[in-house]
Amino acid sequence: MKSRGWEVVERVKAGDTLVFDGGYGTMLFAAGLLNGACPELWNDTHADVVAGIHKGYFDAGSDIVETNTFGGARLKLNEYALGDRTRELNVRGRGSRARSRPRAASSRAPSAPRADSPRITRWTRA
Repeated sequence: MKSRGWEVVERVKAGDTLVFDGGYGTMLFAAGLLNGACPELWNDTHADVVAGIHKGYFDAGSDIVETNTFGGARLKLNEYALGDRTRELNVRGRGSRARSRPRAASSRAPSAPRADSPRITRWTRA
């Protein structure tokens, strides 16, 4: 059994257009994250907001939605005195996205974005 990532590779090789999510940090700031606060901590303290951002990207037609774990390395989390929660915060970030993902997302074509959906960008291979 191939890992789930191979589906993306095969779709790119076939010439499919894949839709990625947009600026995750921008969405967190719009939801109330303050400058200097730890975005990954929101995987715990604001899990509903994080899940809502993921859902918005899926609803907008994104094929690939990243987790809220960009700064999830222990070294970076140490800057917020959260290094001891590295694994926990990253697992929560992954879980939030998984719970927001539509069951048939990997087999559906992206739908047209709604006017109230997060901004999405398209990527195609050259």
